[in-house]
Amino acid sequence: MSEKPGGWRDGLAHPAREFTQVPFWFWNDALDDGEIRRQMADFRDHGVYGFVIHARKGLAADIAYMGERWLGHVRAAIEEAGRTGMRVCLYDEGMYPSGSAHGEVVRSNPAFAAQGLVVAHADVEGPVTAEPPVIAGGTRLAVVAVKLADGKDTLELGSSRVLDAGSGTAALPEGRWRLMTFARVPTGGRIRGVHEGEDDGQPGAPLAADLLNPDAVRAFLELTHKIYYGTFGEHFGKTVFAFFTDEPSLQGRGARPGLKPWTQGLEQFFRKRRGYDLLPRLPALFFDAGEQTEQVRADFARTVSERLDEAYYRQLSEWCERHGVALTGHPAGNEDIGPLRRFQIPGQDIVWRSILPGARDALEGPLSVLGKSTSSVATHDRRRRNANEVYGAYGWQLTFDEMKWLADWLMVRGVNLLYPHAFYYSVRDTRRDERPPDVGPNNTWWGRYGQFADYTARICGLLTGSRQVCDVAVLCSADSVPWRAAKYLFQNQIDFNYVEDWRLTEQARIRARRFEIAGMKYSTLIVDRDGPLSGEAARRVREFEEAGGRVRYCRTRASEAMAEGIRRDVVLREPAEDLRSMHVSREGVEFYLLVNEGEQTIDTTLTCRSRGRAEWFDAWSGRFEPCETLRADRDGISVRLRLEKHESRVLCVERR
Repeated sequence: MSEKPGGWRDGLAHPAREFTQVPFWFWNDALDDGEIRRQMADFRDHGVYGFVIHARKGLAADIAYMGERWLGHVRAAIEEAGRTGMRVCLYDEGMYPSGSAHGEVVRSNPAFAAQGLVVAHADVEGPVTAEPPVIAGGTRLAVVAVKLADGKDTLELGSSRVLDAGSGTAALPEGRWRLMTFARVPTGGRIRGVHEGEDDGQPGAPLAADLLNPDAVRAFLELTHKIYYGTFGEHFGKTVFAFFTDEPSLQGRGARPGLKPWTQGLEQFFRKRRGYDLLPRLPALFFDAGEQTEQVRADFARTVSERLDEAYYRQLSEWCERHGVALTGHPAGNEDIGPLRRFQIPGQDIVWRSILPGARDALEGPLSVLGKSTSSVATHDRRRRNANEVYGAYGWQLTFDEMKWLADWLMVRGVNLLYPHAFYYSVRDTRRDERPPDVGPNNTWWGRYGQFADYTARICGLLTGSRQVCDVAVLCSADSVPWRAAKYLFQNQIDFNYVEDWRLTEQARIRARRFEIAGMKYSTLIVDRDGPLSGEAARRVREFEEAGGRVRYCRTRASEAMAEGIRRDVVLREPAEDLRSMHVSREGVEFYLLVNEGEQTIDTTLTCRSRGRAEWFDAWSGRFEPCETLRADRDGISVRLRLEKHESRVLCVERR
């Protein structure tokens, strides 16, 4: 939505090109500049004014990724985009997961290969002098001996002894002992490459890099981002708006089984962050060590996440910021909300037909948090956009109706930039079956794609730069985003944002009956977990409650008691669990995006807390329609709402 002479209505009906879809464009065959320009013109003719250049399986063998010919074709696309008013996002890998520069990082230095921690063990009866188990092909990190509990296979971690790692023997006193050798080894993990023979399980698949090693990540930046900037730097911040990083993996695909993530010096990093020595506790990462096991593993996982954040995400984010572009893309895990703070355009992805109309994952489980988690981060970090890579590997059976439904599912959760996966440069031979479908030019619906592209641009424009009206927050952590409370809130048209516990402790300002983050003022905090809170987060929750804030707990399952006292922004005369609602405000107008995610018609009376002149906007057609107000008083207005299955509408209330 943009300021135009026709006012907010014209801006809503005719959004700027900024709000276009930005599909992945698979460059997966022999490339020709003329054909690249022809396909770009075809995109524009169908309402698509951006793309992600993505080297993909099937790329001609004589076009080396990041080589001279590759860069020449990228230049042709960027210059044509600049000439015709299109936007370009550069994908940072060939093919995925990101971080190895198609294997060049490891080729530049074999020590930069992805690393893991492995253990070999032997149980012995003391007193005994025994030889520690040998691990071939790795760097010995530690030799540790721990007593076994009487009659059990549980380690008594308090008896842990770190022995001389260089010694050939270990002298152990009386008792049952587990003698363990820990070593750092290459994981053998790889990425999917772009040429023949470089896919999963094939010998030419490029080696994955050690993303916990800051030097390896710097090499990655040198071999991708720096080359792109040196070649096309004049277009950065203009035509080129972002770099897309995709599912960075700590061990790579097909890695040696049984490893824990590792890198050189991780034990020192752990000591600095957690305040205790990891080496005597390493056995707890692989074996049952009693009641300390859970804490050691949780501390280790947290430390690895922090190391990845420092070594990988932070470096990429700061490089992009210095060079006038955004870091976009998404982490590997569906619940990895922590890394999103490093993204100028935070994102996630929906793949493998996981979320569909009527599917459990649309409202339950870790996949159901996608969308709302990215928009929450964008709101709290004051990011203009947040994104989702959508439709990947949904198969040729994906329907046009499902495609629109998925876009609505995301947008009503606050996502305002869509990366459709994918438009194919070529569907020749087996290319059509590599993570299909082509959702664009090579699909039967291409003739009517323009209306879909215009529709999503209108909604994304509406959601960009508007103020979300919402005063409910759901507490989460960096790697765990709860869904039970969210399901209830969605089904009862109560909008919310996720708030990570670190934001509550470090960013939130607690005032009378509210806490504030980045201009959002929350009067209700929902804690959705079965166990108690601990530490600083628990203290801040108590502080908020003592200041008059409303704290509700979701234990086992959500219930009406959880929402007790919440003042509803939208109220329906007849309940409609399939109705989703998002309320945003701008330019003196209140907008309610309403989406029917269900299979049945919704026909009810809707009451909203806004007052003023109401009208409907049909984003699919771009037309405004009259809206009869059934009731208007100091508490708001009531209107009749009728939505067919999978239909959406925007209620616009112009304040008086």
